[in-house]
Amino acid sequence: MIYVIVENDVITNRTECDNPDFASSQGWVPDDNYGIGWVRDGETFVAPPESAAVVSDEVTALQGMLALDAAGKASDYEGWAGSPDRTFAERAFIEKAIVWRRTSETITSACAALNISDAERDQLFILAATL
Repeated sequence: MIYVIVENDVITNRTECDNPDFASSQGWVPDDNYGIGWVRDGETFVAPPESAAVVSDEVTALQGMLALDAAGKASDYEGWAGSPDRTFAERAFIEKAIVWRRTSETITSACAALNISDAERDQLFILAATL
C-alpha cells in the first residue's frame, strides 16, 4: 500500500509499505491521491489554496534537492547531474551553486531533461521554500 509521509502537518513524501501497523506507528497516512505539499485539515488533507501558494524565485540548493527528493526525482537528478554530457557551466552549477533560481538556464535545462513541466517546477519551488 502507498502511504504519504507527513511532517509538520504537510505531506512531504510518499512510500510503499506492506505493514499497516508499522506505517501507523510512523505516522504515515494511506495515500488517497493527496499531493506533495497538501496540508492536514482535521482528519483529512487539502490542497493549499492557489492564492496561498507563492512561487519562490529562488531557493537554496539544499532546499531544491530536498524538494526533488520529496517528489521522487532525486535519482533522476543524480543521473542527470552525474552524466559526462554536462557542460562546464552545468557542472559548476551542480558543484558550487548556493542558490537555485527558478528561471535560470541550468534549472530550465535540468527540468527539461527530467521531464518536469513548468507547473511542476513551480510546485517544486513552492515546496522547496517550505523545507
